[in-house]
Amino acid sequence: MATFFKNFGKGLLYVVAFPFIILAIVLAGVVGLFVFFFQLGKLVYLFFTGRSINSDLEEDIAAKAKLQVMEHQQEEKTSNPQTELSLYPSDSPIYNTSDYVSPTFGEEKEVEAEPIEEEDDNHVI
Repeated sequence: MATFFKNFGKGLLYVVAFPFIILAIVLAGVVGLFVFFFQLGKLVYLFFTGRSINSDLEEDIAAKAKLQVMEHQQEEKTSNPQTELSLYPSDSPIYNTSDYVSPTFGEEKEVEAEPIEEEDDNHVI
């Protein structure tokens, strides 16, 4: 008896859900056709005005102009440095304290290397 009600419930669900599924498919098709014709009209308009669909928008052109100005300012800063740059961190103004010593120029301490024990490959695990 339980299987009868289970199958009856599935059938009822399919009958109720089927129109909504068909409605969703039809709406997706209508939206797809609208987008297709809109893009086609836009492409034809851009073609006859001498532009392409891949051309930059006004916002893109303004952003590129700002980027060029910023790059030019950055080039001016790097071409005219006020202080010489050093490869050693101890010369950096960050380490301007007298107690910092560069690890490459500080006191070198010799560290004795411990002998590496060779493993015996002949033993069986």
